[in-house]
Amino acid sequence: GVQTCALPIWVDPARPGDLAVRGLRRAVIFQQGGLVANLSALDNVALPLRYHADELGLPEDVIEERARFCLGAVGIDGPQIHALPGRLSFGIAKRVAFARAMAIEPNFAFFDDPDAGLDAENAQVVHDILTSYRDDPAITVVVAGLLLRSAIAGLLVAALLPNIRAMPLAIQRS
Repeated sequence: GVQTCALPIWVDPARPGDLAVRGLRRAVIFQQGGLVANLSALDNVALPLRYHADELGLPEDVIEERARFCLGAVGIDGPQIHALPGRLSFGIAKRVAFARAMAIEPNFAFFDDPDAGLDAENAQVVHDILTSYRDDPAITVVVAGLLLRSAIAGLLVAALLPNIRAMPLAIQRS
């Protein structure tokens, strides 16, 4: 059988933009990246910034500059920033998803199998991001995955300090 863990879920009825103004910035990185197929890598990264531009007072030039900076931070530049997701390798598309998450400077980040299907080079980029998030006390990180590489498992174990309680949510198959 399958065991599940029932946890209470609190949903704030406020609009996402209102939450951003109040300082709640969430990022979700899906296993497959979750990029918008008809937007370039640059536009995918700029998307959450444009969505919250009015609430956060972001002009278009700042949005594009921030999107380019985040793409550069994950090693994407040149013609790749204008490519559609279908033209990018899986690893690069996943890095674009990480850049999109970084662009809003989240204080809550949710990762679904962050290193699944990645080669060593792309996995290292992911591990570096997770390490920086782990070391930032202003960010809460939730990582879900079936087969996390040992490097990510090590990152998570290293993050367990005396004042932090870890609660594994595992699905067991019999």
